[in-house]
Amino acid sequence: MAEEVPATPPPKKGRRRRVADLSGLAQAWEQEKDVRKAARKRKCLLQWKDPTKVGLIGFSSIKDNWKVLLHLISIYCPDSPPSKTVPVDDVKPQVEKFYEEIDVTPKSGLVHCESHSLKMFITFLNRRHDGSSRKDNRLRALFDELAKHWPPKPRSKKCLVSDEDEREAEEDDVEAWVWV
Repeated sequence: MAEEVPATPPPKKGRRRRVADLSGLAQAWEQEKDVRKAARKRKCLLQWKDPTKVGLIGFSSIKDNWKVLLHLISIYCPDSPPSKTVPVDDVKPQVEKFYEEIDVTPKSGLVHCESHSLKMFITFLNRRHDGSSRKDNRLRALFDELAKHWPPKPRSKKCLVSDEDEREAEEDDVEAWVWV
């Protein structure tokens, strides 16, 4: 007998979306005088070096936005599993609420772009969170806050240098110094 094949495939099982509680984030940004004043002036929450650098995530842009990120880390990280970045859909309402509180009407698409940039900042910080000390005070404050809630990730073995290799490199430097 011939088997009957269903006409339509069974529905896919979707993953449940993770929900992050970010209540109080907009108020924290609004209470920070420097963040509030700069956001009103620029009409956007995040600061970028110039228009060609918008959305480029790196240490220089993190240093410019460290107060915004510090509040995000302090509110998001305690209740979230380690190494999970913040969902954009949960950041959007907080960014919208912040704009409402400071009486600024954002441009079309700005709320989503800034929410996505905040997510990428957290991802970048998480990838660089290896427990090393930072020289810049702004970076040190961010990574110290991150270390309170999430354990540092060990660096890969390719990046680590053993003590013997380090001593040999120092000896090679001395020999090179002597012969030059």
